[in-house]
Amino acid sequence: KDPAPMHRVWALEALGEIGQRETVPLIARALQDTDSLVRSHAAEALGQIGDKQVIPRLALALQDSHWHVRSLAAKKATDICLA
Repeated sequence: KDPAPMHRVWALEALGEIGQRETVPLIARALQDTDSLVRSHAAEALGQIGDKQVIPRLALALQDSHWHVRSLAAKKATDICLA
C-alpha cells in the first residue's frame, strides 16, 4: 500500500485496464481504503473486469460513506448485469 493516494489510484487504473479476474481480491481490498478517490477507482476497476463475480463486492460498496463511490458501484454493477 503506497502512502500516496494517487499512486494507489494509478495502480487500480492499470489493474482495471488489464482486466484479469485474478486481480479481483486485490482490487476489492481497495474498496476499504481511507481515501474515497481510491475507493471510487476500485469500483471502476471492478467494473472494467466485467465479471459477474464482482457484483457482491460492488454491492458492498453501495454502503460507502461517499456518494461518488456508491454511484460508481451502482453503475458498474448495472453495466455488468446488462451486458
